[in-house]
Amino acid sequence: MGFFLVSSITLHTRGVTIPQVAVPVLILYGGVFQSLVGMWEMFLGNTFGATVFSSYGAFNLTYGALYLPAFGVAAAYTLPDGSLSPQFEQAIGLYLISWFIVTMLFVIGALRSSGAVLSTLIFTALAFLLLAVNAFNPSDAARIAGGSFGMLASACAFWGAMCGFWVKDTTYALFTPSPIDLTPKSQ
Repeated sequence: MGFFLVSSITLHTRGVTIPQVAVPVLILYGGVFQSLVGMWEMFLGNTFGATVFSSYGAFNLTYGALYLPAFGVAAAYTLPDGSLSPQFEQAIGLYLISWFIVTMLFVIGALRSSGAVLSTLIFTALAFLLLAVNAFNPSDAARIAGGSFGMLASACAFWGAMCGFWVKDTTYALFTPSPIDLTPKSQ
């Protein structure tokens, strides 16, 4: 949900460009609860799920922290005249490239998982890459493409979540999506 909200703001949806509304969602929902899910996945023996959920929980916490004055990130890049140093956007670009690399490692690990998981990770990687490009060299095209890939990643993440949540025991057959299983089948 946090990535959906941030992507919506990146796309200037409804004229909103100030990202502070996303901070509590990123920290409390995406950060804390996604990290907890990662811990539960580890308890269940799912190392991949534990690593991915915990990592993106950490992403949400750290991305949210960028906008909290208590962490002093923006203040560290503030010039004497009150404007942000160009280094700030370059640092954000490096941060996003780092997450692009991590996400690509997850893509490789997800090649035999499901269409829902794999597509979520691929679109997330593309969003990180394009948003990093936009941070390094501001471009409406890169911003819009990055936000659009973020929306696609969010839609695929919702799809994956509903594949586990909307099952025949809890909902009508009409609403039971398939995750498109990519695991090799025994012959």
